[in-house]
Amino acid sequence: MRGVTEGKISKSLKIAAVVSAFLIGIAVSRASIAGPAIQVDAPISISSDDVDAQHFESWLAINPLDPGNRIAASIVLGRSTGVSVYTTVNSGASWVRAEPPSGGGSLFGGIDPAITFDHAGNAYLVTLGDEVRVWRSFDGGRSWQEPVPVPGGGDRPFIACTEVGDHRTEIHVVSKAPITIFGHRPSDWNRDFDMISLATSNDLGRTFRFPRLLLTDYQKELLNVVSDLLVMPDGRIIVALQTFPPQNMLGSPLTASYSTIVSDDGGRTFSDPRPIASFRTYGHANEGKSLFGLGFARLAVDNSSRVTRGRLYAVWLDAIDGYYRVLAATSEDGGRTWSNPLRIEDDAPHADSSNPAVAVDGKGVVGVVWNDRRFDTGERCFQPYFSASIDGGKTFSKNQIVDTRLTCPIGAEKMVPSESEFRFKNGGETQGISGLPGGGFQLAWIGGGKDGGRGTPLTATTVHVSEPR
Repeated sequence: MRGVTEGKISKSLKIAAVVSAFLIGIAVSRASIAGPAIQVDAPISISSDDVDAQHFESWLAINPLDPGNRIAASIVLGRSTGVSVYTTVNSGASWVRAEPPSGGGSLFGGIDPAITFDHAGNAYLVTLGDEVRVWRSFDGGRSWQEPVPVPGGGDRPFIACTEVGDHRTEIHVVSKAPITIFGHRPSDWNRDFDMISLATSNDLGRTFRFPRLLLTDYQKELLNVVSDLLVMPDGRIIVALQTFPPQNMLGSPLTASYSTIVSDDGGRTFSDPRPIASFRTYGHANEGKSLFGLGFARLAVDNSSRVTRGRLYAVWLDAIDGYYRVLAATSEDGGRTWSNPLRIEDDAPHADSSNPAVAVDGKGVVGVVWNDRRFDTGERCFQPYFSASIDGGKTFSKNQIVDTRLTCPIGAEKMVPSESEFRFKNGGETQGISGLPGGGFQLAWIGGGKDGGRGTPLTATTVHVSEPR
């Protein structure tokens, strides 16, 4: 997690974590095994033009006007740092690198990429560097305009588009921005407070207005990160938040919360936070353990024409038994209330899962992907796993391995010592997944190096889900 001071976890705290998990475990049930058939196509290396590059933190978006056009992005670390961007026009059969408009290299400046398309098929990429910037593409991601700064932008930005009257587009960028409130200090570990910053553009990203700034009740909860951003079918904007109580921030494990705030007027005003669930994690008091749990509550909404249209889904990590597990919940009222969480994994190894993400396809099927370590309890390596729900999130399928190859970001021969061993050992804080309009899912994840190569390549595949006969 971000912004918690260091210390050491004791054995008593570990025992307390197990006891706590047992006591509240009744609220976390195992997802029933449903019967959809899952077929995974052979993985394709997106970044085959740079086999030694070390990729982390993937993202994926699909053009609503041309579903065969898809854009993938990720952070690249090593000899140079930036964001790699690739596009496909043949449904992921082959990928081409997109170069930044200013030239001078193959990487876009910054880190923390996120991509969205508007209703007209224009693409927008947001990155975080010295400032938050938005890059625009009007040809499906093959070429990009010079970036535009976003005022008030901060840590881990997300981007989404809403369609307003007369088929106009508003582009929203949300992030976490630090402020200082003089005379108030919740504890000695941090004298700054973090607030939610949402900036909007109504001219296709040429300019962004001064942002809306929102502050949590910092005497009760401190914002750790803005967790996700999405737009509902009716145009409502939903922002997910990860917050921690200001007390006991030096403890480990920590109990924190996910919640959503909702805007019915294009981001001009927002509701009070609406709880999704509480969760447990390990802060900097147990740094090595906490880095497995980096990531957020990721959201997805059903935009299909099925009866589940408008249903909202969330996935996140929770250290319910001393290890990080993937949980999911659903909301049928726009995030006001949520179901009891389901655990997605159908195995319980002594190893941590990481970095879950969720999407809904055009048939209303829910797909969840995460990095799983069940075949490497030494926890140096992971593999992507997938599970699907065909009944609106009530049950999830038997877990399906996506790629048999191990991804080992902290392997001795594949390591940026100051970064991948420490900061990105879980693969990053986002994961690329999008639902396909005709059914199924496109995935983009951090794969294992081909034939023992040094890189951690950006990798893709398509997952097909069919109902049982």
